[in-house]
Amino acid sequence: MPKIVIIAGCICAEKTTLRKEKYFKGFVNIDASDIFLDLCKGEFLDFPSIHEIELENIGSQIANEAINNKANIAIEIIGDNMEILLSLIKNIKSIGYEVK
Repeated sequence: MPKIVIIAGCICAEKTTLRKEKYFKGFVNIDASDIFLDLCKGEFLDFPSIHEIELENIGSQIANEAINNKANIAIEIIGDNMEILLSLIKNIKSIGYEVK
């Protein structure tokens, strides 16, 4: 059974550090800030700025490919809305993923 790891916490809580240290190998990492930095190519822009639509499209494409391939996934979220988090977990379980 494929796994999805959801790392939740407040801003500057070391979510990215944990994700990259523990869940980089063997997981598809889906992270808006990583995609944003790739799109900016060194240019300083406010997040999400002019790349908002591209962020949504690229993130969705990465997620869809990972799910279609039943790959393990690692994501990070703020997690400040329990209703959204529980809905996300329910939907992920419904497509055959183990949630951690």
